[in-house]
Amino acid sequence: MKKLLTEWRKFLKEETEFTDLLSQVRAGEYEPLTDEVWEVIQDEGYDEELELYNPEDFEFMVLTIPPEDVEALKSFSEEALEKYNRFDIELKEKYENHIDLIDYDNGVVKVVRAREKEEDGTIVYRGVPDFVYDKFMESGDTNLLLSRDIIPQDAEVMNYAIERGFDEEYDMPEWAQEAKVGINATSDKENAEGYGNVVIAMEIVGDDYVELPGGYFFIKDFDQVNIIGEE
Repeated sequence: MKKLLTEWRKFLKEETEFTDLLSQVRAGEYEPLTDEVWEVIQDEGYDEELELYNPEDFEFMVLTIPPEDVEALKSFSEEALEKYNRFDIELKEKYENHIDLIDYDNGVVKVVRAREKEEDGTIVYRGVPDFVYDKFMESGDTNLLLSRDIIPQDAEVMNYAIERGFDEEYDMPEWAQEAKVGINATSDKENAEGYGNVVIAMEIVGDDYVELPGGYFFIKDFDQVNIIGEE
């Protein structure tokens, strides 16, 4: 706590023309993305730039800016454009994984940031048919939940990943290249629903897993996860 207070006091002393706006960025209340904001992020390519492919990976807030700036942005004032270009630069210098989106029609400035990952483990989802889940519940045998059509052998998923910079030779560990079974999972619950009408939530607790672009995960076995339960 003492360290945080020291950093905050230091921040306040380093005043710039954007001290007020940046203090909002630091201490503001962020909300889940709207469909509109997520669409802008995708159109601008920020999801690929940050390698975060799900709206749940982000959150946003609307800055309170001076009324005169609202009108200036609406009218595309050159002075306002230059000012918020400087703000964009300073924002990215001070805060990693933050971007600003300007709605010129309404004179609104939004700040989007990547959400911090949960410290207690990444939550992923696996969709399975209900009859498979029923057998698992009867027997407790997690082998029933293993994937046979595994991600490293799924051409569609792998091509998607490779197109976005995933290197099959260097990014895919040897155990995954040689695997016959494993756990296909995703950070996108809705995506998991497409693979089965029962969605199982799991927390990754081990190191033997691969994260691929698009929110896909391939996990070695159930020793690497804690099963949270049916969603």
